Amino acid sequence: MKITNSVGYTPTPKITATAQAPVSKSEAQISTKKDVMVDNYIDINSKLAATSDVDLAKVNEIRDQLKAGTLTLDIDKLSDAILAMHRR
Repeated sequence: MKITNSVGYTPTPKITATAQAPVSKSEAQISTKKDVMVDNYIDINSKLAATSDVDLAKVNEIRDQLKAGTLTLDIDKLSDAILAMHRR
């Protein structure tokens, strides 16, 4: 079965680029800086992913002080920290 073009549609030939336009030195430097920034972001992001949001050593220290009954609190310092956190 042969299909003919009955609506006047003419397909456009596929265009392939064989060479890129020359890139200026400043464009190349910007591109390189972007690549470095992306690499740095990936490196920092992977390092952050490997860290914990909680300082377990500090948690264990406070837990031990609570068990021993030796934990002391500076109420003024604590209240200032709570207020500062809620002002952000």
